[in-house]
Amino acid sequence: MATFQQVPSNYTQLPAVTRTALPADDGATFDRPLPDRVNGRLDLVLTTLDPLHIGSGGGGIAATQQGDALAHGIIAHERSKEHPDGMPVIPGASIKGVLRSHLEAMLGGCDMEPQPCGACPTCSLLGFIAGDRQQMGRLGVADGRLLRQADADNIGLLLVPRPYGPRRQTGRRVYGPRVDVRNQVPYIVVLQGVTFQTSLALVNVRREELGAALLALGADGSFCPRLGGGKFAGLGRVRTRVERAVLRGDYRRPSLRRLSGPELTAEVGSWIESAGLSSEGWRALDTLRKVMRP
Repeated sequence: MATFQQVPSNYTQLPAVTRTALPADDGATFDRPLPDRVNGRLDLVLTTLDPLHIGSGGGGIAATQQGDALAHGIIAHERSKEHPDGMPVIPGASIKGVLRSHLEAMLGGCDMEPQPCGACPTCSLLGFIAGDRQQMGRLGVADGRLLRQADADNIGLLLVPRPYGPRRQTGRRVYGPRVDVRNQVPYIVVLQGVTFQTSLALVNVRREELGAALLALGADGSFCPRLGGGKFAGLGRVRTRVERAVLRGDYRRPSLRRLSGPELTAEVGSWIESAGLSSEGWRALDTLRKVMRP
């Protein structure tokens, strides 16, 4: 019979939000940009504050002080003609998964049900796939690619606690700093101080929805979300910064606006101020800020 490590105690359970001030938008359209909506692209910069591990599901041989060992996972890489050996990449699905989890905690959502409900604010904004039911999201997340090619070599080996089990869905957990336990195994990680660039694709997103999404990613600087595997071991905190925006007008005035610097800072601040959170949602956000401090 399999034995498992005791679950680390460095997590906080987020309660389910039962009330939200932000309704689902079931009247959204994708054929034209609507007035009073945000359309275009936001470019974000993610900087690792802790070692970051996003594995491909495989294993690799790595050298440790005790000799060669099977390291947990292989850092996800992108391959192209320019970089045939591959470079570290954060899949957009990893970033979107964290965004969805935090938004469900802040706005209310599917409450960890096995299938998406399709009717909550989170499903309305990010979309969902559930069997033969699916809906396109109005906010998409691109892969996070290295901002500096020199950072491709900033990969190391870190001993972290062995993943615990059994892995049962028991609620939405937010992990804090690393807790030392026995039975450590090597993880291949991207080191601290590495910067990635990703972008949010926006289609008829309401200002309050965008404000909530930016808060959920810690773009206001109040907390640093954890990405990838090894969250239970204190890995994966990233600092999020909005670098630039390219916004499209509505169908009557389709010209582009390019924002950066103070103008962008003011616009981001106005989106965040309009975030549609209930009192329960603000309490959930406060928990995120306390557990994942910058």
